[in-house]
Amino acid sequence: YHMFYILTESRDERERLWTHLGADGIGAASHYEPLHASKMGQSFEYNPSDLSVTTDLASRILRIPIHEKMNVRDARSVVGSIQSFYS
Repeated sequence: YHMFYILTESRDERERLWTHLGADGIGAASHYEPLHASKMGQSFEYNPSDLSVTTDLASRILRIPIHEKMNVRDARSVVGSIQSFYS
């Protein structure tokens, strides 16, 4: 496993969570681009509004760390930061 995503309620919430995690020293990312919005997808004449659900979901997902070198302390740090954001 190398990717784990959280789906937030809104883009604003995702941005706030991302900032919160960063302040706690936890790297998160939002690098998913829907294929229809990509350069290739646009070459097939797709518009972002053609797949509005996909566009919406892409704006609300945040990738959090998960990898083979994480230890229990690392995992607890990530979980603790997310819990503190939502509490």
